Amino acid sequence: MEITFEGSGAPYSMGIMAHFTFTTNGAMQIDLDLSAGNGLEVNLAPFTQAGNEYVWEDQQAGFKYALSLTRNDSVNEVNVFDLNDTFLNQWTPVVASGSNNLDLIKNIFGQYTVATVVRGSHTRGTVNTSLNGAIDFDDGVSFSTDDYALITDRIDVLGQILVDIKPYPTEPYPRLEISVDPNTPPIATGVLYYPNYPNISGRVEVAF
Repeated sequence: MEITFEGSGAPYSMGIMAHFTFTTNGAMQIDLDLSAGNGLEVNLAPFTQAGNEYVWEDQQAGFKYALSLTRNDSVNEVNVFDLNDTFLNQWTPVVASGSNNLDLIKNIFGQYTVATVVRGSHTRGTVNTSLNGAIDFDDGVSFSTDDYALITDRIDVLGQILVDIKPYPTEPYPRLEISVDPNTPPIATGVLYYPNYPNISGRVEVAF
């Protein structure tokens, strides 16, 4: 999983990845460097249930972790709070490489007319996605599939496809957040483009 939100006083920095394990005896385990073989940084049990979330408290460190699931019972996200319920971090699942989930982009191929520029400026007034998965966002802003470092399926949770562009995970890097109507056939409903993610300066958002 990857940190996709970092608040003030957060224990984890943006872009950090870790391996999570949820055991049959109710433990949540976090390994921040699985390849190092140096053990777990976090190992908490048991959990309590609060509504639809499963919560582990780390009294010594002063944090708690809240796991939520998707409709098909896969991991949605793990939110990190202090013991006073201040939201500090969010962990979200990632896939291993940009080639995975490429079909998500291929499935929304077509030319989309920009109806509204929500923020920033868009020159051409159209956004094009090709049958091979390439994205032409605007004049001078286009990406081939070779440019993709990571494609994350967040349709069930956020209604979005997240496309992180090389040099991800080195920051800053370009990112496209494609909003999707998942009905058959799926269509894109808008795009938020970050030229230097996680920096928000220069971002452009359009709706179709």
